Amino acid sequence: MAKICNVNKCTKKSHGLGLCNAHYKRFKKYGDVNHLEQKRKYQTIEERFVNSFTKVNNSCWIWNGAFGSTGYGAMTWEGIRYDAHRFSFEFFNKVKLGKEWVLHKCDNPSCVNPSHLFLGDANLNSKDMVAKKRQAYGVKSNKNKLTENDVREIRVKLKNGLKGSVLSKEYNVSESCISKIKHQIHWRYAI
Repeated sequence: MAKICNVNKCTKKSHGLGLCNAHYKRFKKYGDVNHLEQKRKYQTIEERFVNSFTKVNNSCWIWNGAFGSTGYGAMTWEGIRYDAHRFSFEFFNKVKLGKEWVLHKCDNPSCVNPSHLFLGDANLNSKDMVAKKRQAYGVKSNKNKLTENDVREIRVKLKNGLKGSVLSKEYNVSESCISKIKHQIHWRYAI
């Protein structure tokens, strides 16, 4: 028959010194099996959440806690990591999210104001990014070989009758790239 922990009212199986794992670790760490660890500052995750942001007028509610590698607010409770904006949406709208994305109307990753948040998916997030001109395009793109001035020069040279094959070699890009510039499929804004 397995031995039971020596601590009063503990029914767990005993190991070292006649104590269960929890009481043994407490004894090793604090020298007392009945030592209670320091009380939490907040008793619930909700209480912790509402004390972790600052309301700025009627605008964004700025997250004051930790941030994850993606730049969004994050918090951990009982070993589980939560994105602050997702938690805010769930908490204030009283819903439990699955795979849905929580997007920002304000485009501020540190905002947890539920009136600035809406549900979406990867596709809607991309469309929102393009509509708000937040995507990398033109000279903002690090994959780009051309500048806006190059594109303007190419368009002038094309109008003057220079062939795309010659220009593609001159600017070290594909003929397809020159064609897309000519037909304003790429670099529409550089006129």
